[in-house]
Amino acid sequence: MNRRGILRSAFAATAAAVGLDRFAAPTQAQTKHIRLYVEMEVAAAREREATLIVVGLPLTLQGTIGPAARFADEYNTVMATPEECAERREKLARACEREGREPIPLSLMTGCAIGRDEAEARERIRRRLERAGQQIDPDEYKAQRGAAAILGTLEEAAERLRAYERAGVERVMLQHLDHQDLEMVELIGRELVPAVA
Repeated sequence: MNRRGILRSAFAATAAAVGLDRFAAPTQAQTKHIRLYVEMEVAAAREREATLIVVGLPLTLQGTIGPAARFADEYNTVMATPEECAERREKLARACEREGREPIPLSLMTGCAIGRDEAEARERIRRRLERAGQQIDPDEYKAQRGAAAILGTLEEAAERLRAYERAGVERVMLQHLDHQDLEMVELIGRELVPAVA
């Protein structure tokens, strides 16, 4: 099966999982944002030495882990706790074994809003929420979503990243939505990275 067929199957599985099976046949509009992935053949990508990353959201894990184990160089999951990442790492390892491959790396993309102290971290969380149009208290957001994101002080962020490492995550992509806040990017590079290196 080529990549197009695999992704159509994954799309159909996702649609069924969320109760949208009547839309299971992908249309031009539905595939618009994944066109590069749908039309790219695996062999052609390998010739260009491209890294194939399959992204799996919680509702699509059953439909994406199999193709990832067969074709991908890395599997990326989104907004998951360290415990969920450990479970996904195990599923991915078993799927790779069934395909006769060594386990591929597991990566994570997750939200990030950190500061040197509680006040700075809270302000960054507040701006993140404001940018997303959410009306929720930053402390409440951190309590609700903090287990699956990097939110809080530098020390809290470093500990959360260590927990992801223990869970088998090999790379974390920090989703920073306040693009004008370059100070946080500097904080990550100058202080967080050395703290977990």
